[in-house]
Amino acid sequence: MPHADAVIAFVVPVRDDAERLRTCLASLRAAAATTPHDLLVLDHGSRDRSAEVARDAGARVITREGGNVAALRNFGATATGAPLIAFIDADNEVAPGWLDAARAACAPAAVGMAGAAYHPPPQGTWVQRTYDALRRHPAAEEPTEWLGAGNMVVRREAFVAARGFDESLETCEDVDLCAKVAMAGWQVRAVPGMRSVHHGDPKHLSNVFWGELWRGRDNLRVTLRGPKSPRTVASAVMPVAYAAAVACTLLGGLAGWPAGAVIAGTGLAGVLGLLTLRVAAMQRNAGGRLPAGLWAAVQVALAYDLGRSAAVFVGVGHGRRREASAR
Repeated sequence: MPHADAVIAFVVPVRDDAERLRTCLASLRAAAATTPHDLLVLDHGSRDRSAEVARDAGARVITREGGNVAALRNFGATATGAPLIAFIDADNEVAPGWLDAARAACAPAAVGMAGAAYHPPPQGTWVQRTYDALRRHPAAEEPTEWLGAGNMVVRREAFVAARGFDESLETCEDVDLCAKVAMAGWQVRAVPGMRSVHHGDPKHLSNVFWGELWRGRDNLRVTLRGPKSPRTVASAVMPVAYAAAVACTLLGGLAGWPAGAVIAGTGLAGVLGLLTLRVAAMQRNAGGRLPAGLWAAVQVALAYDLGRSAAVFVGVGHGRRREASAR
């Protein structure tokens, strides 16, 4: 049964991720050791020991097969009455002080959501360390347009006002939720103290590509829905521009001289220009020093943007993405 006096409910979806779930739940228990809380694990039809690990950790376990992670999270929100709902992914490990930071951020009545960008594993691959430069880590609390659903806390009234996660989305449901909460009049805050380590960061360049190919189509749908800002416009325009530049480069190579050379040169210049913008943004996010050097950043940026641009034309489901990421 849910904790009657729970201040916060942790909603953790999982599917075949027992060992990382064990680490996640231990970190949540430690962070909430002195606070009444509800710990709910939503088992999405796991075939490994995920449910057993969750029960051993003292969590309530509900098994639900079918649907997507948005539906799973929505169900979890209705299965608890806590005023704050924390959505934490099974491959995330929260830091000490996480709950104190979350409660402090949500203390003002105007704040509807709080969270922080993930950090890579401490002993991560060069791809994981470089991938982190795609994320911004502000030094102090500030307003934000987006929080990842693997590390966020939402005030129940704000979640209800936004009508929860959009279950028609396979991914980017967190982007959509943040926009709806903001449009309902609530503040969305980035809180550095809500630090987490994402053990699921892509280990290899192929994982980066497949991950963005999976996210790309829903990302385009969601960014065209909500309020427009420089970030959302760039998020929608960049993949389309990249796709056009790559197409020009390839088609120009097939065309005859001299028109083909002009078309290919224009396309290649576009690819290089967009790549330069991406790497420059990564360098800013990393405080001026790229974690694994310039060449590593170029490779990760290419894999990231090629995946996003390919999603303009094709898409892959979560199962295909998981299969590719397991290689």
